[in-house]
Amino acid sequence: MSGICGIIYLDGREASAQSLSVMVDTLTHRGPDGIGTHQLSNVAMAHLMMHVSPESIYEKQPLITASGLVLVADARIDNRSELLSILMPVRGEESTDSELILAAYEHWGNDCSDKLTGDFAFVIWNPETQSVFCSRDHIGARPFYYYHEQGKVFAFASEMKALLALEFVPNHLNEPEVAGYLAYIADFRPFTGRTIYHNIKALKPAYFLNINTNIIQETFYWNLNLGRFDHLKTDEDFVAAFQKVFTEAVNCRIRTPFEVAAHLSGGLDSTSVSCVARNTLSQANRLLHTFHMDVGLAECNEQDYAEAALAQGGFKHQYNKMSDCDFLDAITQVGHMTDRPNSFVVTPPAQLSWMRAAEHVNSRVFLTGHEGDTVVDYGFVHIENTLLKGDYPHFEELLAQFSQYAIHYNYFDSTSAWSLQEKHDFVRYNILQPVLGELKQKKQYFKIVKILFNTARGGKLLWNIVKKKIEDKKIIAAALGRNQVNSRFSTLTDAFKAKTNVEQLTKNELATHHQTMAMTDAQRTHFQKIHCFGITQFCEILEHCGVYHGFKMAHPFLDRRLLELVLVLPAHLNFNNGMLRGTLREAMRGILPEKVRTRTIKMIFNPLLLHTIQHNKRSFENTFNQFFDNNSVASQWLNRAELKKRMAICEDEKQSNELKNAVIHQIFRSLYFSIFYPTLNNNQHESIKKIPKTSSEKNRKNLETYAWHG
Repeated sequence: MSGICGIIYLDGREASAQSLSVMVDTLTHRGPDGIGTHQLSNVAMAHLMMHVSPESIYEKQPLITASGLVLVADARIDNRSELLSILMPVRGEESTDSELILAAYEHWGNDCSDKLTGDFAFVIWNPETQSVFCSRDHIGARPFYYYHEQGKVFAFASEMKALLALEFVPNHLNEPEVAGYLAYIADFRPFTGRTIYHNIKALKPAYFLNINTNIIQETFYWNLNLGRFDHLKTDEDFVAAFQKVFTEAVNCRIRTPFEVAAHLSGGLDSTSVSCVARNTLSQANRLLHTFHMDVGLAECNEQDYAEAALAQGGFKHQYNKMSDCDFLDAITQVGHMTDRPNSFVVTPPAQLSWMRAAEHVNSRVFLTGHEGDTVVDYGFVHIENTLLKGDYPHFEELLAQFSQYAIHYNYFDSTSAWSLQEKHDFVRYNILQPVLGELKQKKQYFKIVKILFNTARGGKLLWNIVKKKIEDKKIIAAALGRNQVNSRFSTLTDAFKAKTNVEQLTKNELATHHQTMAMTDAQRTHFQKIHCFGITQFCEILEHCGVYHGFKMAHPFLDRRLLELVLVLPAHLNFNNGMLRGTLREAMRGILPEKVRTRTIKMIFNPLLLHTIQHNKRSFENTFNQFFDNNSVASQWLNRAELKKRMAICEDEKQSNELKNAVIHQIFRSLYFSIFYPTLNNNQHESIKKIPKTSSEKNRKNLETYAWHG
C-alpha cells in the first residue's frame, strides 16, 4: 500500500469528487497498481495502491464495513500472526493489513494503535458519530499530513502537495520553521507536528487523532512495557535477544515477491542489515540487490569495507557515482518530491544516484541502516556514570580502553599532527564535556571542581578547554566579525531572528509524554534521541523520494520491538571495552565480515560538502544572486553579506577545516531554500520522468503464490 488522501466536511457540506480528483492527481506516482475512491455525502477518500507484501494482492481500499466505517491506510503490519489469532482466527493468512487495522479498531477502539506493530498511517471515518480517527506509527516511517478548520473541514494526505492542491489550503510558509531550517538547529528536539507550511501539520509519530465537529484531540499511545525484558539477566541473554529481534525486524520488511534492494555503504549499520537480509533471501535462492554511492572523494571512500561484505557472496551489487546526477537539478527534484527544501546530510546527487539505480531492478523494498548508531548507542553512559559516582580509578581504566581506539579518529585535520598526549587530552575532554555541562546546568559546581581535581590532568585540561574556547572565538571573530562570535544564527537577518524568536527552537525541552513514561533518566535521554524531529523528518524525506522511484523505504533499526529492547541494554555491553556499540557487534559475530564488525571509524561527509562548495562556486553564487534579486523575502530573512563571508571562508586555503565545517551547513541550507522558494507559487509542478512500475502478470502470479505459501 502506498498512499492515502481525502476531504471530510465537518459542517455537512457535500464533498466534491472533483476536489478529491485534484488531490489524487498529485499522488499518482503512489498508485501504480490501482487507485480506489469513496465519495458519499460529506466524505471523499482515496487510496493509491502499490503492491509490496504478499497479502497486498487482496487489498480493496477504501475498505467499508457493514456498519459504514470507511478506512484508508498506507501500512505494513508486522505482528499479523498475533492479531490474526485474536481478531480473525477463521479467515487466516489471506486477511489484508487494512482488514486487520479495521478489526483492531472495532475490537479495541482508540487503543488499537498500540496493538499494531509496523509502519502505518491510516484514517477511519465513522458516519454514525460523524467523527474521524487517524493514527501514525511509532516513529513516523509512513507520512501523514493534514489541514483542519474547526467545525468546517478536515483534509489529509500522504504528501503535502495533495493538500496544497486544494483551493482552500494556502501555501503560506511557517516563518519560525523556516528560521529553524536555515539556522540548522538541533535535530534531537521533539517533533512538534509543525511543518514548513503555516496551515499544514504532520501527525506526530506514536499519536492518534480524534476529530469531530467540535474538537481535534491528539493523544500519545506508545506503551513501552519495558518490564517484559526483566527475564534478560546476562550479557549473553541480551545479545541473543537483540539478534533475534533484529533479524525479525529485517525479515518482516522483505516479505515480498519483488526484488529487494539495500544500501551497502560498508558501515556497521547498513552492512548488518544487508547481511541479515542476504542470509534470509539466500534460503529462497534469491540475491539481494545492493547499492553503494561513490561520491568521488578519497576522504569519504568506504569501498574497502563494502568489498569485504561482497566477498561473502549473495549480493548483486552496483556502484553508483554521484556525478551521474546534475547537482542543481537533483536539488530541485528533491524539493518537488518532498514539498520542502532539501535536508539530506549528504548532497542530493549522492542520494538520488542509488535511488535511480534501484528503480531499474524492479525493487519495491529498499532497506537502510538509517539511525542505527542512535538506536544502538555508544555506551558512553557507562563511563560517565563512573564520574557521577566518584569512582575515579574505574573512570581512568575505562578511559584508557576507549582511548586506544579514539586516538586514531580523524576528528579534524589538525588532530593528525597532535602529540599522543594532546590526543589523549582531546579524548578526555570529549568524555568530560557532557558530564560537566549537565552538572553546570544543575548548578552543581562543587561536583565539577571535585571531578576536575580527582581526574588525571584535570586542572591542565580545564585550562586547555578555556584556552581553546578563547582561541576559537578569536578565529571566528577574525573571519566573521567580532559581533558574530556566537554565529549559529548569523546568516539570518536581525529582524527575522527577532520576529521568529528562533533561539527558543533550540531549547531541547522534553515533550510531556517523555516526562510521564516509566523510565530511568538514561532511558529517557535515549528515548528522546530516538523519538525526535530529525529521525521522523528524515524518514518522511526518504519515503517521499523512495515512492517516486517505485519502492518503499524500510528501516529495520527503527522497528518498534527493537527500539524498546535497546532501552534496556546494559551500558557496559554497548561500551564494549571502549570499542563501543558492543551489542550489535556481538550479535553480528559470524554474520558480518570481521573487517566491518570490528570497524571503529564512522565516515564523516563534511569533506564532501566542502568539496561541493569549492567545485560549484559559480552555481552557488548565481543561485544566491537570483534568489536575492528576484524575491523580496530573501533580504528579509537571509543576511546576504554573511553568506558571502562564509563562501569566502570555504574558498580560503588559509582557513582551517574546523572553521569551514562550522559554516558549510548554513551555506547548504541557504542554497537549498534559494532553489525551493521560487517553486512555491508554481501551480503545476514539473513532472519527474519515471519508469512505469505496475505489477506484471508474472509478479501478480508470484504475489498470489507467495500469499498462500510465503
